[in-house]
Amino acid sequence: MENRIEVESLVTIADHLKALADINDSIAGSSYQLNYSNGDNSWRRRAGMALHKCKSIRVAIQCKLAVLRQEEKEKNADLHQRHSDFLVKELMAVVPLETFQECDQRAKKKAEEIQ
Repeated sequence: MENRIEVESLVTIADHLKALADINDSIAGSSYQLNYSNGDNSWRRRAGMALHKCKSIRVAIQCKLAVLRQEEKEKNADLHQRHSDFLVKELMAVVPLETFQECDQRAKKKAEEIQ
């Protein structure tokens, strides 16, 4: 691994994805060297330990990335819900009540059909 990855310093999803790509490259390179190099036992032990460390870093990155993605998903769902709430309020102010209620009934019926 050429550059040390500090998982705690990763902030954004993009940071995590770049680090994940880097660590995957390091793992692939280390695995290749272990499989095709003629190093002595001491070298193989150190290389194996480095590979193990890289794999644990990858797991840590993947875990943090999963949390960030879930948080983003929830944030987007909240944003869409707020948008829908504001849209309904605006429509209620512009559209006649009878028309709005009729549209509301149609929307409920379509939603029930999907379930």
